[in-house]
Parts: sequence; structure tokens; C-alpha cells
Amino acid sequence: MAHHQGMALLSLAYVLLNRPMQRRFEADPRLSATVMLLQEKMPRNLPFYPHSGEIQGVHKNTAESGSLVRIFTTPHTPGLRCISLERRYHVMVSNSGTGYSRWNNVAVTRWREDPTADTSGTFCYIRDLSSGEFWSNGYQPTKKSPDTYQVIFRQARAEIRRKDRDFDTRTEIIVSPEDDVELRSIRVINRSWKRRTIEFTSYAEVVLALQASDETHRASAIYLSRPNWCGRKMQSSQREGHDQKGTSPWMLHLMTVHGTQDRNISFETDRLKFIGRGNSLSRPVAMTDSSTLSDTAGSVLDPIVAIRCTITLDPRKPRREYLYRDQ
Repeated sequence: MAHHQGMALLSLAYVLLNRPMQRRFEADPRLSATVMLLQEKMPRNLPFYPHSGEIQGVHKNTAESGSLVRIFTTPHTPGLRCISLERRYHVMVSNSGTGYSRWNNVAVTRWREDPTADTSGTFCYIRDLSSGEFWSNGYQPTKKSPDTYQVIFRQARAEIRRKDRDFDTRTEIIVSPEDDVELRSIRVINRSWKRRTIEFTSYAEVVLALQASDETHRASAIYLSRPNWCGRKMQSSQREGHDQKGTSPWMLHLMTVHGTQDRNISFETDRLKFIGRGNSLSRPVAMTDSSTLSDTAGSVLDPIVAIRCTITLDPRKPRREYLYRDQ
């Protein structure tokens, strides 16, 4: 990039011409008073990425890990409990609903291995328009405790079930064995005796780069990703620039509803507009504001994929909503 070349030229001038730019700024008394703040030390704890051959055999197989079906009734486990749906397209899902999506060595969505926060993944917000109350299809990111909660990990799929007052939510996550496609099926049942109108809002942060590159230089992934709206309930995102083979990775994000919908599809590509200043994923402004999403596309500072659809649930009848991810 051009600013990288500029920094290289300034480094040469620093050595050959005795710090000309530094001396120029230090001549200003206001900047000279803050020079001590620039004495930054090298970090002692750097991210470590072991080679795959170095970690083989570290984790021993146990009866719990070898079981074909694992069931958890709480997201608050001492350690991370997860399932890895591994093919060329790779999805990891935890018992709190977080996780990541990868294609070969490319991180499709953002993930940070932080058990204290554990807020990275692909989510779906569900909001009851009559009361304004909202929750997520898993425990994260809203962190609202449901009436009942159950996570089932099978050999080829993950399933999350929760009950929130009059609504039963069931999420199934699978990866296609033939194509690079991730499918999340969300079914909501209205247990009350009257019709209810609810909103589905998907959310995921776009990376389309190596995981190590995103952790060490997140701004690179942000600047080079360009999300767009393809119409027909589908978003696309492309990472500009090319790899060693001269290709640019693409991601498609699609939402479809079984049955009729009540309002037009709306979408969002800017993380700041979705979350809002001073908010978090547990309570983003997109879920507290009654208006639709901004429907803006193109270059943004922090790209995401988010699609919203509004439907009406008849009493005691289920309604399905699908989230597709294609690399």
C-alpha cells in the first residue's frame, strides 16, 4: 500500500538525515510535552501459532470426546465444549452458540479464543415486535438466560434448543459434504394462543483472510473486504487483492424463510451502524431501534453481513428460517 512505502521512506530519512520529521514535530511545545507517551516498549506476550505437527497427540481421547452424541444443558461449562464439522469448509460451534467458519486455511468469519468474553461467531437475533423483547438462537451474544436450554452435538451436526416464555427456538447447523456450504436452520414455535410477529436478524463479521493475519493485523482484513447486496435476500463479500494463485476469496450470505414474510428484507454491512457507539453485541442498536437496517453496501470501516426478515407466527405452528453461507 502507498502508506507502507511512505513509512519506508520515513525510516530511511530517520537514519540518514538524523530524525528530520521527529525533530520537526518535537519543535511544537504541545507535542513536546507528550513525547514520553511515545516511549512504547516491545510487548512481552506475543501470539504463538504452533505448527500442526507440534500439537498432534497433545489432547487425549476420553469417553466424553469419543461419544457420538454429547448433550449439554448449560452454556456455563468450566471449559469450552464444542463440535468441529470438518470438511474443506470447516465450522466450529460451542455450547454457548459461538464459533467460526473457515474454508481451507481462510477464516471466513471472525473468531477470538477468549473464554472470558466468548462473543465471536455467526448469530441470529430474534425479536418479538409486540413486546420489544429480543434474544438470540444460542446463549451468546445476548446472554439472556432462557427457561430451558439444551445443546446436542452429533457426529455431523450441532443442535441448539431453547425456550423463552412463549417461544421455542431450535437451531440445526450442518456443513454440506459435497459443496462449500454452511446451513443453519432455525425453527421457532409460537406456544401462545395468539398470533405473534417476530424479526430474524443474522449477524457475522467478515474476515476472508488467514486467522493469524486477522489477529496480528486486523485492519488489513477490514480495509480489503468489500460487502455488497446481491438482492433476493443475499449478501456477498469479496476480499480485494490476490493470493499466491491470483484469486480473490468470495463469501455469500443468504437468508430464506419457509412461508410468507410480512416486510421486505433489509440488510446491514457496517458493524458500527449495527452495534452503535458505546453498545455491544449483547444489546446492539439494531435490536433496540424500531427502524429497519440501513441497506447500505460498499466499502466500510468494519464489514459484517446482516440480514433482517419479519414474519408472523400463528399459534402453535412452527416457522423455519434458513441461513446459508457459501465460500
